[in-house]
Amino acid sequence: MTLTELSYYVRKYYPFVILGLLLFLILYYSIQLTIIIIQSRNKNIFTDPVFGKIHAPIISEASSSGDIKYTLDTIEGKPVTATESAKVYFLPPSATKFGYRERLYLFAKSFGFSAISKYTLVDNQAVFEDDVQKLVIDVTNFNFTYDYKFEGKDDIFETAVMPQTDESQSKATEFLQSIGKYPDELTRGKVVSQFLNYDVEKQSFVPLTRNLNSNAVEVNFYRPELEGTQVVSPKYPQSHNYVLMVFYPESGYKILRAQMRFYPKSDEHVGVYPLRRGDEALNDLKAGGGVLLSNPQQTREVIIKKMFLAYFDSNEYQDYLQPIYVFLGDDNFAAIVPAISKDFLTK
Repeated sequence: MTLTELSYYVRKYYPFVILGLLLFLILYYSIQLTIIIIQSRNKNIFTDPVFGKIHAPIISEASSSGDIKYTLDTIEGKPVTATESAKVYFLPPSATKFGYRERLYLFAKSFGFSAISKYTLVDNQAVFEDDVQKLVIDVTNFNFTYDYKFEGKDDIFETAVMPQTDESQSKATEFLQSIGKYPDELTRGKVVSQFLNYDVEKQSFVPLTRNLNSNAVEVNFYRPELEGTQVVSPKYPQSHNYVLMVFYPESGYKILRAQMRFYPKSDEHVGVYPLRRGDEALNDLKAGGGVLLSNPQQTREVIIKKMFLAYFDSNEYQDYLQPIYVFLGDDNFAAIVPAISKDFLTK
């Protein structure tokens, strides 16, 4: 074969060789991609359900998510499945410690009760109460709820000045530190000031977006994120750990309400549980398997604007800090559904 003939055949069959090579590469990589997809679908999800079956979060005085029509209208356009598994943290129970009575009186004194004040013990709750205030303290862990009876005392708000973000957070933090109830874990979480205006005529607080026209402020303390996942409370979007206070030009501040119901988690006793898919959680919400955290307008038709995975931080003692799905809608609507697979939840 001469060079002229060789050159002729190369030019003639060159496009077919290139096309054949491209077809081979497409077939090869298609097979590889199929193998990868099959392997990813068949991979084992790592779980370590060391606690066995556990209870879903229990919220007292909360209503079921049933009897409401739900429509999903999120950015994703479909239910969100965050991860296939997540950690579950054990919350060790607390026990009454020796010398708790002395600390009770010191605690009550910090809230303005006199040294001769008596308390009533109901189960594990020590109750201090007089004509103007009430303080309930858990004697096992010194979680507390304080309420100053300010209804009808208009002068409390007449001379109050507009609170500032930095000052309110600083004073609230200092107070919790002074009574020994500012857990280390909360120091790593966010602190948010919710400005309020107390309507004397309606005797109710109106939330404000800034401190202009405010005469009170509620400082909320939140747990830090866990594994990059937000932590929410039954008072969402506020926290159940808070200090409500008013400020005065010369006399400082006065605490009207305060609460700390914090249960430390164990970083040693941790399980890993499989999670249900997002579409399963949405179906549970529709079927009444969820719990309403907030529905102030008593809405019967809800458009879900946002759905995400979070951890539920209860204001009552429960054994575990566990993941949930959160559903948000207009008018401060919020509901939750357990995120752990039903196979690992007790009925």
